[in-house]
Amino acid sequence: MASQDDLATLQKTFDILYTSLKDAYWAASTAEGKDQIQGARELVSEVLDAIDEAQIQSDNAMMGNLTQALKTSIKDLADLQKQLDQIVHNVAIANSAIDAIDKVLKIGATVTTVL
Repeated sequence: MASQDDLATLQKTFDILYTSLKDAYWAASTAEGKDQIQGARELVSEVLDAIDEAQIQSDNAMMGNLTQALKTSIKDLADLQKQLDQIVHNVAIANSAIDAIDKVLKIGATVTTVL
């Protein structure tokens, strides 16, 4: 089972990603790009909710919910990461979001193996 420190690290990483995606949303050049980024922000928000529940309740059902949310988000975020430089033309903002996704993917993959 993941420790509270693992969950805290995961939460911090997803919080950073949420902020980076907010910046990317405003820098996106098309409505379709904004929609795609907003969808990712909603997914990140769901994972943050699952992390909060897992931290509070620390039971197997909540950890199972978190594991499923992480697995779904990892795939979707990896797909978005590949497209961000085409959606967001501000290189600094795109790179910030790409780096944040990369950290989430690494930590998320590590934590899902412990859950």
